[in-house]
Amino acid sequence: MVFFRSFFAFVPLLAWTMFTVGPAAAIRTQRPLYHVYRSVVGVTAMFLNFSAVKLLTLASVTAFGFLQPIFAVILAALFLGERVGRYRWER
Repeated sequence: MVFFRSFFAFVPLLAWTMFTVGPAAAIRTQRPLYHVYRSVVGVTAMFLNFSAVKLLTLASVTAFGFLQPIFAVILAALFLGERVGRYRWER
């Protein structure tokens, strides 16, 4: 399931890059190891999301999905050192 979701997302992305900057320019980077790391994290997250849908109730998975922005703010403050103002917590 993860493979097909990624594959069907890759096809339009490849077509779009062919008409804009080209596939080679789209993947050119100074830090190739970060791309590998990001890919592994993305595939793992997608796999865990599909596993959650299979194992948990749909209501629980939906609730966790709505909580993702809150967790993103908390983790950005803890791990990335982002300054999170009071306005982020009140919305």
